[in-house]
Amino acid sequence: MYTVRRMKTVLYIYESAFTMWRRRLAGVYAVARNEGWQVESVDVGELVHGIRPVLDYWKPDGVIVEGGVFRHRGCSVGDFADQMAVYCDADAAVVGAHYFGVRHDSIDVVKKAARELLSRDFGAYGYVHYRTRREWSSEREAIFRQELSARGKTIATFDAWNHPKNEDGAAFSRRLDAFVASLPKPCGILAANDEMAVHVLRAATRSGIAVPEEIAVMGVDNDELVCENTLPTLSSVAPDFVRSGRLAAGLLARRFRKPNLEPVVLPFGSTPLERRHSTRKTERVDIRAVRAVEYVRQHACDGISAA
Repeated sequence: MYTVRRMKTVLYIYESAFTMWRRRLAGVYAVARNEGWQVESVDVGELVHGIRPVLDYWKPDGVIVEGGVFRHRGCSVGDFADQMAVYCDADAAVVGAHYFGVRHDSIDVVKKAARELLSRDFGAYGYVHYRTRREWSSEREAIFRQELSARGKTIATFDAWNHPKNEDGAAFSRRLDAFVASLPKPCGILAANDEMAVHVLRAATRSGIAVPEEIAVMGVDNDELVCENTLPTLSSVAPDFVRSGRLAAGLLARRFRKPNLEPVVLPFGSTPLERRHSTRKTERVDIRAVRAVEYVRQHACDGISAA
C-alpha cells in the first residue's frame, strides 16, 4: 500500500513596492522544487482585510515574510506568532532580537558602492536617505560615512524622511533640488536605493548639473528596468536577493526537520557592481560620442553595426 505524503504549503509574503521580491522568490522556488513544496506568493499591498484571513484560508506549514510588510496596516509580527516563520531583511526593532531570518550584509554592499565613488577622487560626497525612516537606510549611511572618514572624506546627508507634515511630491523635489545644488562640485552621491538615486538624477537635470562630470550617482538594488532607462543610465550594486531566497527557504526546511532549532539570522552578500554612465569617468568630449559609447554598452550583443 502506497502512502501519499502531503505537500507542504509555504506562503511568501511581500510588498510589491520593491522589485527585489521577484529575485528573492526565484531563490525560494529553487529550494521549493527540491523540497516538494507548494509556494503561494501574497502581495500585502492587495490585502483589504489584513493578513489573518489569508493565513486562515491557506493554513500554511510555513511562511517567508519580507520585513517591509509590517509597515502595512493589518499585518503585524503577532499575526505570525503561531506560524513557522522566516523573516527577510526585517528590522530587529520590529521582530525582536531573536528570530529566524536572513539579512543582507550592508557592509559588503556599501563598500562596493563607496569604492566606485571614491575612484573618482572627488572632494565632496553626499548620501540620500529613503523617503521613510528605514533601518537599512540608516545602516548604509553609517557605513558609507565610515568608509569615507577612513580616507579623510566627509559627507553631507539628505534626510529625506525628515520633512514637514503632509509634504507633497513637488515640495520634496524642491527640497532635494536645493540639497544637490548646495553640494560642492564635483561630488559623489550614494542613494539609499535605486528609487532615491533616480530622484537625485532628476534633481541634477532640473538644476542643470552634469552627470557624471559634476556629480556621480550610485544606487543600490540594481533594478535593471530602472537603471537601464534613466538618463543617464544608473550605476548600482545589489544585495544577492536570489541567494537570500535560497537561504530563507533552506532555513525554513531546516525548521521543518528540526522544530526545536535555535533562532538564527543568516547573512548574504551582494552581486557584482554594475557600472553604468552615472559614475563612468568621461572626458569632456562631444556628447554624441558619449551617448554612442553608452549605446554600444547597452546593445553590444544585439547585432548592432557601425552604422
